[in-house]
Amino acid sequence: MFHSVLLYAALFLGVFLEGEFVLLSAVIAAHHGYLNIWLVIITAIIATIGSDLFYFNIGKHKVSRFVNNGKWSTKMSGVKKRFENHRIQTLLGYRFLYGFRVITPIFLGTQNITAKEFLKFSLLGTLIWATIITGLGIFFGELIIRYLNDLEKVEFYIIGALLIIALLSILFRFKKK
Repeated sequence: MFHSVLLYAALFLGVFLEGEFVLLSAVIAAHHGYLNIWLVIITAIIATIGSDLFYFNIGKHKVSRFVNNGKWSTKMSGVKKRFENHRIQTLLGYRFLYGFRVITPIFLGTQNITAKEFLKFSLLGTLIWATIITGLGIFFGELIIRYLNDLEKVEFYIIGALLIIALLSILFRFKKK
């Protein structure tokens, strides 16, 4: 029982900080019977909305640190352009864009958007995101089950190919020097 609580706590933290890769892995684990799929989905939704609100509030209260930082200011200007041209799509879909999951809620916190409006779009976007990632996790989980037996037949060749690729990579590095 205690280890189950730890697994879901780790899932919460992983989704809060990382996002889709952790959720995808948890859904695959649930598909194999190691976790409860409904608890995985609920935990992921709560963690994602919590993460969104956390970064949104950073934008509301600590924006000057991010706007004045060179790396962040470049990303902020990209989000600003996207937001100005596609407000609704940005509010709903930023978590699908690599590298924008953190910076977009921070930027949105700097805009004239209420927490209630942000939460509404965050919830809707999170439900769409969680549905898609869950579907992908189930799909990949099924592939793993279906092809695991076949993998055992060719694992010798796969390992051999990986060793050859690693050896060639090392040789090319030494050849460059």
